Amino acid sequence: MRQFVLPILLVLAVAGAVMSVIAQNPAAQSPTPQSPASDPQLALWQNLKRQLQAPNGKQYFELVLKDATVPGPTDSVQVLRGTVVSSKPSKRPSELVLAMSDDHTPEVTLTLRDARLNLTPLLRPIPNGAIVEFYGIPVLFTQNPFMLTFEVKAENGPSGANPRFLTKGPPKAKP
Repeated sequence: MRQFVLPILLVLAVAGAVMSVIAQNPAAQSPTPQSPASDPQLALWQNLKRQLQAPNGKQYFELVLKDATVPGPTDSVQVLRGTVVSSKPSKRPSELVLAMSDDHTPEVTLTLRDARLNLTPLLRPIPNGAIVEFYGIPVLFTQNPFMLTFEVKAENGPSGANPRFLTKGPPKAKP
């Protein structure tokens, strides 16, 4: 079964189709800590966060990040990855708060918008602890407490997932 999932995901990702993936293998669900050297997404996030936390972080946001697509076309990764800490409203969320450096510290807010920039809820809830991959446009930033807000284009499909997301459910507790 697993050998069929990867080619299907690659085809769907290239086609821009809607896909929600929940791993069947319990071993695949257990998170493994990644180092920035082995995880380019984490390295990109840590670099962005370091720049934003610097004394001139607000200027960096205004001049470099604000209203630009992140990750950008020159970045080595195409999406960022975070863990859902909360979502509003819970049943059909249009706002997700993510932890990026660990699995519990809120650092990013995703605001889901349609092509007309209206808030757009997902068709189904995203559970806390789910892994979400995204790209979007930073629109707001606060240095203390640290929070970077992205607007993400939302296009609901038949599965209720957003094509800008590749989601995996939270790891199941081992008996």
